[in-house]
Amino acid sequence: MNDKRLGFIILALGIAGILLTMQIPVKTFTDDPGPRVFPYLGSIILVISGLGLILTRQKSTEDTEHFLTREGWKRAGIMTLLFIIYSLALKIVGFYIATPVMVFFFYRQIAGPEKTVLLRGIIYSLVTFGAVYFVFSKVLNSFLPPGMIF
Repeated sequence: MNDKRLGFIILALGIAGILLTMQIPVKTFTDDPGPRVFPYLGSIILVISGLGLILTRQKSTEDTEHFLTREGWKRAGIMTLLFIIYSLALKIVGFYIATPVMVFFFYRQIAGPEKTVLLRGIIYSLVTFGAVYFVFSKVLNSFLPPGMIF
């Protein structure tokens, strides 16, 4: 699939996301930004990405390489699995336990096992956890998932 067609598909998904987000009812009486903020952000990112693909010049087909190698697809599959595990962990054990643990596993997967440094991963996990906690709980005044167990 060439980049222009993919750009139009992504643009259409972004526009559809914006239209669907407009249908979400808003009934907030607090400082909570409401349920529309993040779907709008994601949809706008899709629109910008789609336009970027449409407006960018495409290399000739002889110059293009494969997007991912076999190893790359394997790593992408593991990342997808990690996101699924993280979403389940948020529901079961909550944000405060799931996030720092899963951020470490995301770091390990991105860096690769041979480049993973334990102390760096722990520091990165805690700093990321702290930043996300601060943004959601203090800046956006949002609730973080407590989990079923805790």
